Amino acid sequence: MIDAAVFQNDYWDMIEPEFTSNGQIEFENVTRARIQGYEIDAASNAGTDFLRLSASYTYIYPRDISANTLLKYRSREIFYASAEFSRSIFRVSVDFRYLSKFGNYDQQLVQLGIVKDGDQRVPAYVTDVRAGVDLKSVGYPIGIDFIVNNAFEYYYVEMIGNIAPIRNYSVVLTMKF
Repeated sequence: MIDAAVFQNDYWDMIEPEFTSNGQIEFENVTRARIQGYEIDAASNAGTDFLRLSASYTYIYPRDISANTLLKYRSREIFYASAEFSRSIFRVSVDFRYLSKFGNYDQQLVQLGIVKDGDQRVPAYVTDVRAGVDLKSVGYPIGIDFIVNNAFEYYYVEMIGNIAPIRNYSVVLTMKF
């Protein structure tokens, strides 16, 4: 399967966080904003009934039309890739995502000294791993998964001064009725 899309979203009075002169963050209306871009998705069973591969790439051009600037905290390139193996009751998957460093941020946070080195931005390279069993085929409506998010403990920020989640583990129990 291959899917492609071109898009343009126009916003009037879009709400964005802004830094005020007294050091507070307020949500204010951006007079006019436009996000344009394209996306390409592909998925395949790789000629098997137990392996599923997928990938997608998105490019966006997010801008505040009234100020003629890029919208803050938006990655212009996003790439996802996933491989899922399932055989009998067992399943394993690996998910990877890349987010380019955002082009614009609230520079006042750095200029006022609130976030030291806040102008240092990096892209995100994050890998999640999941392993589990689905016992439905053997008569039990239960699935159990062990998940490792951010498996390589990559440090990056989702927003200036706000570190993204570090490596974390979870166990998920699902019951199907």
